[in-house]
Amino acid sequence: ENWRLKVDEFVVMSCESYSTVAEYHARCNMIELLSEKLRDSTRHGRIPKQQVDMNNKYFSKWLGPVFVALYISTATTRVLEGSLSVGKFLATISILQGIAGHFEEFYRILMSLSVLVGPLRFVVHLLNMPIDVPRFKQAHDA
Repeated sequence: ENWRLKVDEFVVMSCESYSTVAEYHARCNMIELLSEKLRDSTRHGRIPKQQVDMNNKYFSKWLGPVFVALYISTATTRVLEGSLSVGKFLATISILQGIAGHFEEFYRILMSLSVLVGPLRFVVHLLNMPIDVPRFKQAHDA
């Protein structure tokens, strides 16, 4: 909780002294400081990697059986009443299991792609930085 207090205090101080920050063109510095504080704060509130990996692995495996169980619990009465044939009931269960299998594969691929977001964000940040070619050109021409 101490890290939250530090971030809150920094934000309040930044808002109170915004005119000074703007006059000295120090917004970029303040944004960097805030980013650093936020990075530090997220390190304190992180869930262990093993737990996240386990949750991601079993989420997709359990999702299909949960939907099949929900379908069975809701459609059983219609089968017993005769408004839904046993064949359609079993075919729907088979389709739901097939969809769940494809979703599990899709989710696994999506999780492997999500690892690339951080490095991609860093590359985009680097590509959006101001260039220093004009400054070096002036130094070279002088």
